[in-house]
Amino acid sequence: MSGLRHVAIWAGAAVAAAVVCGAVASSGAHKAAPVSAEPQPAGVAPSPLNVIWTRDATWPKRLRARVAGGALRWRDLRGSRVVLNFFASWCGPCRREAVLLSRAAKQQRGRVVFLAAAVHDYIPDAKRFLRAQRLPFAAVTAPATLVRSFGLIGLPETFFLDARGRVRTVARGELTASELARGLRRLGGR
Repeated sequence: MSGLRHVAIWAGAAVAAAVVCGAVASSGAHKAAPVSAEPQPAGVAPSPLNVIWTRDATWPKRLRARVAGGALRWRDLRGSRVVLNFFASWCGPCRREAVLLSRAAKQQRGRVVFLAAAVHDYIPDAKRFLRAQRLPFAAVTAPATLVRSFGLIGLPETFFLDARGRVRTVARGELTASELARGLRRLGGR
């Protein structure tokens, strides 16, 4: 009976997550909005983030050793402009926006760090997603501290952080090409 209860709990969680993902994507809440420079994820993730996808070809050379080591600390990213994308393998809008993120990471190679963070996902499923999407940038698991620090309300969500770690803008829901371009402009990218 406990095995059946376990399956029922996970199935319920998956349905709830799919509803949240779909609601955010279809509600129009995906508009990118400038964020004041004050709310900072300053104390975010003091412990190392578990790197689950070590692709680092688009990252600045100074950061590649961190990815290869399998653990990344938030402070390692200071001094870099960052596009942080929260995703899950079960999220349809996450799959659709992966193409945009991939292309932009290649165009911004060495100038902007793109980082994916898997939320409420099994690592093997997240890795299959990353492989299928051919993401050319690193991914980590998103611990609860990271999710709370950024005030995540649904999936996908993309945060654009300046070199001082300040959130400059956020896109909630599926990222569009214009939102991505606008976010990169706010960071000083092309």
